[in-house]
Amino acid sequence: MHLWGDSWPHWDQLYKSENNINKEFEKHTGLALLSKEKYGTIRYEHIVDPKTKYSYSFADTKDNWMILKEIIFEEIKKYPEIKDELLSDLAAHEELVGTEIHKQYWRSV
Repeated sequence: MHLWGDSWPHWDQLYKSENNINKEFEKHTGLALLSKEKYGTIRYEHIVDPKTKYSYSFADTKDNWMILKEIIFEEIKKYPEIKDELLSDLAAHEELVGTEIHKQYWRSV
């Protein structure tokens, strides 16, 4: 976790990667991915159909999750130093990323 103004040197890469992921997702699906940076990680929040402006939950569109996963993993190849910041939110979905990655970022209480 990072806070704005701390000495973490990868803020520019993080924002560039967020933009790259959003553009690639729209290119592959025709849908807009709404995301945000929070505590130095990217949060993937909603899918919006730009034609209708209706929002859809990722949970209802597994195919879109799979596309997003592949795009994120491609972005990690370009910027391995921000892997954790790009992957931690997606890793909440064990069925999507697998048990090993899920357990690395998320713990059961």
